Amino acid sequence: MSISLPWFRMYTDFLNDPKMIALSFEDQRHFIGILALKSDGALDADCDPDLLNRIVAQRLWIDHAIIKEVKKRLVRAGLINEEWQPLAWDKRQFKSDSSKERVAKFRAKKQQESSQRYGNGEVTLQKRPSNAIDTDTDTDTDNNPLTPLAGGESPETEKPKRKTRIQLKTFIQNCKDSGEKAISEYKPLLDYVDATGLPMEYVQIAWETFKDEFGPGGVNENRLQADWRRHFLNYVKKGYYRLWYAKADGSGTMYMLTTQGVQAQALIAHREAA
Repeated sequence: MSISLPWFRMYTDFLNDPKMIALSFEDQRHFIGILALKSDGALDADCDPDLLNRIVAQRLWIDHAIIKEVKKRLVRAGLINEEWQPLAWDKRQFKSDSSKERVAKFRAKKQQESSQRYGNGEVTLQKRPSNAIDTDTDTDTDNNPLTPLAGGESPETEKPKRKTRIQLKTFIQNCKDSGEKAISEYKPLLDYVDATGLPMEYVQIAWETFKDEFGPGGVNENRLQADWRRHFLNYVKKGYYRLWYAKADGSGTMYMLTTQGVQAQALIAHREAA
């Protein structure tokens, strides 16, 4: 069975393009990575600029502390804009390269054929005679959820209530008021830790870093989320803060703190000692 992999067009003038020649080898590699991220849709994610910077840094294996400098160099070279979008993407890529439009046309055609087939008499709905006798003996309205209620009202399924979007500090305060643990008892997080072997103390470092970003005084203090636990779990899974790395050995997976992780750990220890 053939596997369809995402791809984008790369032109042979890349080696002779003055913009490319002016770049360092590392930034040439970074730009190719940006093209790959554009192709797989990562650059079109609906998120704030700082989070997009983190996503690009994580995907390209670039330290978050220098990712903005990388972007500045590529912007100055006239290759991308401030939102990481390749400036010549629409010029050098073609809509026909994507299967989305072909699939949409195919589905529309099948739907049209289906409508014509059922509308041309191949299937005829029989009209019920006015004097027909109803032989259906199942008249129990209690067991038939589609039966109209007395007075002409129809039963309605209760729609689930949407969670209110709140700040992280409000979520943490709500947990304190209700006697809940913010993350340490969150089952999806515990299941992930058990499955991967990730040390819980590393998760705690990530949580403190997460609170520094989204808590009082943080750069994203005003961010609103309906489910902060799930949002944090996503940060852990994606490794956005680059606090640890994993290494496989004969006994399983070993985790070690990165430079960022050691620094974050030291900051937490300093706060606790103060």
